Amino acid sequence: MWIGIKTYGNYVTLDLFFYCVIKISCSEVILSKIGSNTTLLCPWTENPVIWYGIYGHQYSSGKSILSSLPSSLQERLDVWENNGYNLRINNISGYDEGKYECSSINGTTFITMNLMAPPTGVIFENVVQKGNEDQLMNITCKGIGGHPPPSLVLSKNGDLLASADNGTLVYTFQPSRTDDMSNITCTANHSELKEPLSVESVLYLNLKTENVIMESISILYEFDILNASCFASGGRPPTSFEWNLLSEYYNSSYEDVENISPTDTFNVNSVLSLQISRTFDNRKLACRAFDSIDKAGIIRSQTLEVYYSPSISIINQNLTVADNFTQLICQPQGNPIIYKFYQWEHHSVYGEKIRTFGSGLDGILKIPKLERTQRYQDTGIYKCFAENGVADKNGNKIQSGSVFIVNNGNQ
Repeated sequence: MWIGIKTYGNYVTLDLFFYCVIKISCSEVILSKIGSNTTLLCPWTENPVIWYGIYGHQYSSGKSILSSLPSSLQERLDVWENNGYNLRINNISGYDEGKYECSSINGTTFITMNLMAPPTGVIFENVVQKGNEDQLMNITCKGIGGHPPPSLVLSKNGDLLASADNGTLVYTFQPSRTDDMSNITCTANHSELKEPLSVESVLYLNLKTENVIMESISILYEFDILNASCFASGGRPPTSFEWNLLSEYYNSSYEDVENISPTDTFNVNSVLSLQISRTFDNRKLACRAFDSIDKAGIIRSQTLEVYYSPSISIINQNLTVADNFTQLICQPQGNPIIYKFYQWEHHSVYGEKIRTFGSGLDGILKIPKLERTQRYQDTGIYKCFAENGVADKNGNKIQSGSVFIVNNGNQ
């Protein structure tokens, strides 16, 4: 209790503070234990002082307990004067809990008596403590009931994590993979408990993908089927995949998912199946493994090598007037770039083969110039034949290209 004096012009106010006291009124809350003796303090010393008990019933006047009260209550009440008229209640029972009032001409004191009571239980806010690896999460534990609130202790696998005295414990931390599947225990302690109360839970994390491996891809052949494989392990829930080739995005053609015990993680094998095109050659194929924690994911890639049969073009090389022949160059474009050439063929405009010539060694044909009056005989379709050992869609290895030449005798 303390006294505060305030002046306002010609006025003086006196504030008495007894826990929460404003001028001539004060209030407090006390805790009592069933079966114990409790004294309610009243600071007023000037009679008459009146005590009011539960539900506003008058208990006393001065030092006298009212005779109208039930005898079972009378015999437990006593008013004794010691720096005020204090009400003593013996052998506290559950019926004594509530609000009391000590009133005098000087002011009123209000006292709320709560009975000490143990908590009836302790719970986690969530049955299973779910979180993400390496991301902040909360574990909340609460005591049920209790006066005063129970003190709580949170532990992981027997090691202390945190404690609180207000009946609610919120623990914030960043779990790692090693914390996964840990046993979490919350224990409530209270003076009215013979044994502490406890509840257990498990820490169950979403886990990041640990490893991603892209299977090595050997040389591919056009028109075959590409079956590219990407393998991810250690994630929970199962890892997701996305493929990219030539700026096109693909989902897995199919996936094999395996649950690994006892870690309860997942191995996932993603397969992309595509018909191989020559446009894939020297292009990067990438797989991205991602999960609920790491959206960017882990990327693995390989540069593809595709073998395909050549397409053939022919160059009619311009020569000088002094040259006595016409030169045609056969230019195949395929992969690999090692070519075998065959003899050239000269066909009429109607498709009839006129002659076969050339060595077929280097793909170059030199046509000797005839007399001017006979040069028309060189008019026609010239065909070049070559291969690189790779068959086309129809199974043919030897490919051809052609060029049409008209010679009217002026060349």
